[in-house]
Amino acid sequence: AMRAEGLGDAKGLAASLEAYQDLCPTNPVVALRLAFLFRHTKEFGKAEVQALRAIAGNRSEPGANFCRELAETREWGLTDERLKELREEAATWDLDGHHGLVTLNNERHYLTGPGDFVRERHVSAILVRRQAAARKFRSVGIPMVSGWGGLLHTAARVRRVGGTTDVINDDRFTVGSAEDDNPFIAVARRSIGNWILPDLEPGDVVDFTCDKVQLGQTRPFTLANLADPHCPTLHGLVSFTAPPAMEIEHAVRNSGPGYETGLDEGTGWNQVTFIRERMEPRRSHSDPYQLMALNPVVAFALKADGWDDMGGKLLKDYYEAVEATGKIPERLASAYADVSGTGAKLTRAFYWIRDHIKYASVASHHEVLLSPERAGFVLESGMGDCKDVSYLLALVCRDLDVPWEFVLMSTENGIIIEELPADQFDHVILRAKIDGEWRYMDASTNEATFGAPPPMAQDLPALAGREPFGLITLPVLPADYNRITIRQTLAGVDEGWLLGGIDVRLEGYAARYLDELWKHHSLTAVDPDRAADDTVRALLPQFHLDSVERLQDTGESDALHFAAEGRHGRLVELDGKRIA
Repeated sequence: AMRAEGLGDAKGLAASLEAYQDLCPTNPVVALRLAFLFRHTKEFGKAEVQALRAIAGNRSEPGANFCRELAETREWGLTDERLKELREEAATWDLDGHHGLVTLNNERHYLTGPGDFVRERHVSAILVRRQAAARKFRSVGIPMVSGWGGLLHTAARVRRVGGTTDVINDDRFTVGSAEDDNPFIAVARRSIGNWILPDLEPGDVVDFTCDKVQLGQTRPFTLANLADPHCPTLHGLVSFTAPPAMEIEHAVRNSGPGYETGLDEGTGWNQVTFIRERMEPRRSHSDPYQLMALNPVVAFALKADGWDDMGGKLLKDYYEAVEATGKIPERLASAYADVSGTGAKLTRAFYWIRDHIKYASVASHHEVLLSPERAGFVLESGMGDCKDVSYLLALVCRDLDVPWEFVLMSTENGIIIEELPADQFDHVILRAKIDGEWRYMDASTNEATFGAPPPMAQDLPALAGREPFGLITLPVLPADYNRITIRQTLAGVDEGWLLGGIDVRLEGYAARYLDELWKHHSLTAVDPDRAADDTVRALLPQFHLDSVERLQDTGESDALHFAAEGRHGRLVELDGKRIA
């Protein structure tokens, strides 16, 4: 009908298709047709929503192309009048002179809707204040979406102090990625998109925007900074838009309580907006906890019935996967068969899983999530993410008849907003009760040690349990957990060198770090002695190793113990006295 009538009554056609979409909400073809119709009727907000629904329905390429077409027709930067106002206001702000950059405008607009998507639109304008900043400010970085999603559109330009505008060409946008990234595997490293900037002068304003989409969040949660964490922010705005059927809840940290509610012009949906002025960043912006715990942030979530209900929704598949699995695979069971004692067996299994399963989130693993063959599939592939290794550890605990629970936590946000029950989590580990004490196990990283929660999550809330579910506080390891003990023995002097030996014992994360460094050197050094020498000198730069004996390593424990013989350092004279 659309082809035959040249669209005819486009609004009537759209209304008919919307009625059909209510009956078949996940059909991406219907969503694309509606996006086309709404663009024809100039209802661009509704057109974007339908394109996003098409992306969420596995029609990512046509849906993303449609979003880009809409973005390229949208006026995304500051008007000349607004830019002039912000420049004048920034000139009256009593900032310390060392600040080389000031973000005049920092806006983040979030949109969610049917189809389990969250679209983030970031619009920013950064003023160059100093000549040194003009020279050092070489690029604008855009973190790419982790997990399922991606970058939809980005653009950048420079508003010169003289009034001209230089649009930055697309060929100056680059994506940095780890050399071991595989396009079919989501590894731990994240890609960063960078706009390579032209030469700048004090007074210039770098104006950029980007649209990103995150997929698969059935209960969307958003945590965003009102300010630019890198430099002072004159004007910050964060908004969240959702359809009336999705009731929005929100919370703020380190900021006043004021906010505005209304209807979004483009979609007609409910919108909550926070606006703050004149904010200076606090502490290190590279640390997630400091970034979110000390700076003004706002969080949005859809209304939920509490953490017990949320835990049931988020962890249901995790527990059902264990229940669906029969006998533990022989290959895994044999890893701890030759040791006695429940604690020793679980410890051996933990280190075996950590060292034999490479971290990777493989799409095919999700297809066998509740399959009885999942454990064998993960073991055979030798790859798995935090969900897979925690699942294997759960099978071991079940085999050993040890009480256990899954634990969800946030490693990227750095904090949990306790009053907003929502999917705030990006990582899962296991905890098991041994001798009446919960021991935490995160076998997804090379540096992990048995019994310890991840360092970045200690003393922070996490979601755990098994009907009921609830928030817990992850324990803080004692101060002596990462212990390094070095005993040096002096045996004599030879041609100005102090001779002797060392006995070194490291425990906890320190042990694993040095042991991994040793393995790295063993792969690159010309011989084993040189590898050992390079490793020992990371602790004792003046020690020159002649021989070494490894007494204990971290393959089956949280300790590294070795003894070495060599030269401690040269003797020198100072004021007629010989000193080391």
